[in-house]
Amino acid sequence: LDNMVNRVQIKPIAQIITPFIIPTILIYFQIIPIRYRFYVLSLVSLVIIFIIKIEKWTLKELGMRMDNFKSCILPYSILTIFAVAVTFLLAQGLGKSSMNTISNAHFQYGFILVSFIQEFVFRSFLMPKLKILFSLHTKVIIFNAFLFGLIHIIYPGTLIIFILSFLLGLGFATTYYFYPNLALATIAHSIINFVAVFYCFASFAITCY
Repeated sequence: LDNMVNRVQIKPIAQIITPFIIPTILIYFQIIPIRYRFYVLSLVSLVIIFIIKIEKWTLKELGMRMDNFKSCILPYSILTIFAVAVTFLLAQGLGKSSMNTISNAHFQYGFILVSFIQEFVFRSFLMPKLKILFSLHTKVIIFNAFLFGLIHIIYPGTLIIFILSFLLGLGFATTYYFYPNLALATIAHSIINFVAVFYCFASFAITCY
């Protein structure tokens, strides 16, 4: 029985390490050039889609649902307003400059695509996998937030970006755990992403400096 349990746990562990930890390490140590990060994210997404297809996940399991849409609007709205306000206050307190242009691709369409992919990967896929490993919801939320923060260490200002991303990850993971809705999570993430990059958090843009 113990061997069976171990085999059941090894599979999600491998499915977490391979797409979430290894690519980040390869980019952080510049084994994969940073300019290829979006290609890596796309490849990770394809791997995860393949796993989902093989394991025959339902749309509801992925958080693609409308039955709880109305009940989820308030918690995601609170998360968005709070995160945007904190980002603005931090930007003012740290003396962060803002982008002098929003004409680049990220602000025109990129922030929506990136936000959707990250929510799909970290919330739709990762959280169910973590639930297999941990019975306590606190562990699921903390590990989800940690891995979300980890992928942001590739950006300038590693420590502060990790801390902020981890805290934001806690907010998203907690909200999604109790209110799983991919559409609303993506909308919230897109708004926060736009504001964060506009104030030069998690950005490589030369216009930030």
